[in-house]
Amino acid sequence: MNTASGACTGYVWNAYGGTIIIQGNHTFNAGTSSQEVFSSFWGGFLAVAMNVTFTFSGAYSVSNAFAAASADGSIAIPVPGLPTWVGYANVTGMKHYANLNGVINTQGQPVSYFPGTVAGTTASGGQFG
Repeated sequence: MNTASGACTGYVWNAYGGTIIIQGNHTFNAGTSSQEVFSSFWGGFLAVAMNVTFTFSGAYSVSNAFAAASADGSIAIPVPGLPTWVGYANVTGMKHYANLNGVINTQGQPVSYFPGTVAGTTASGGQFG
């Protein structure tokens, strides 16, 4: 299933103690924003299926981080089959944030992997890798 979104006051996808698997391509409309795009909290699990394309059709900003995992939440990116980022340079904000034992598993991709203009960070047992 392919989807599109405008501005979100919170998260585009949020696994709050549950599981989300993003299976279809998604377009972020120009001039929009969110707090986070991928987020996972309280033991939640967010995964991206193989070969998904995310398109940023114009300026897009994140106020917290593009990908955030906290309180034992985890985010997983597939390898092989990494997502494709179209319009990657249109995104401003922090790339990732993992804290309180949250894990962002990019299967060894570099810390610059997620879109954004600000380096990501980890704290209090958070992991990225």
